[in-house]
Amino acid sequence: MLVIFFSTLLIIININRAIILSVLFRFYLVAFAVGILFLGLTLFGIIRPNEILNENTIGFLLAPFLINFFITYKQWRIRIMTFTIGSVLLFISDAKTTLIAFVLLPLFMFMQIKVKKPRLMFFSLIIFGLILVSIPTYIHSTVFTSILSYRDVLWSAYMKSASKDIFTFICGVGSWGPDTIGIPRFEGFKAHNTFISLLHLNGIIAVILYINFILFGIKKNSNSFSVSDGLLFLTITFQLAESNVPLFSFVFPTFVFMVNLFLNQDENNRSN
Repeated sequence: MLVIFFSTLLIIININRAIILSVLFRFYLVAFAVGILFLGLTLFGIIRPNEILNENTIGFLLAPFLINFFITYKQWRIRIMTFTIGSVLLFISDAKTTLIAFVLLPLFMFMQIKVKKPRLMFFSLIIFGLILVSIPTYIHSTVFTSILSYRDVLWSAYMKSASKDIFTFICGVGSWGPDTIGIPRFEGFKAHNTFISLLHLNGIIAVILYINFILFGIKKNSNSFSVSDGLLFLTITFQLAESNVPLFSFVFPTFVFMVNLFLNQDENNRSN
């Protein structure tokens, strides 16, 4: 993973901004096409739901292109059309987490433009999200279990394992998951929260460093909301309620965070 991290960092640093933006747009378009393909195959019964890609992965493939389109084109008619089509596609795909992120994006976008402090906004998003996650993790309720599709059960099991003693909480268990979830049907399931997964693996120090890594690449002050900000909002929101295989859960978001860091730093250099 470190090889991938540093290789990606070197590539991003040495490529022109315009080329990166062009490549990213094509990447979003290809990802959207793949998402549409698997969504169509699932809807027409050619493949079973979650047979190859689960619904949240399909939603995560669809969303970047939709967000790019929504932010880039500032005409209200195009934005309303993009928002409507995107919401319908994500609803059909049953990607609930991605749908919530996409629906809340305009509100977050509006608030950030008003506040003009992106780093503060994203820090608040992470803290608020972690507080929301902690409520059903420690307050058990069938209502939470039903709404969250048993995520609260997974979060509780992971947190119990990760906080069994002070050393484990600080340094981690050293594995991606606990020995047992406590419910046979959920044995071996991912945490469905990237921050909790990282806490379980490497402890609270790693989580703090990871959050600082995210925030370090975000501008302190800005009057605008960029496509990279939109993708950052999607990625953080996704990580609060989902986790895929470790490679996808950390390497791809890290790529998003590094691109955001480079684009924002480049913009600061241009303005100076």
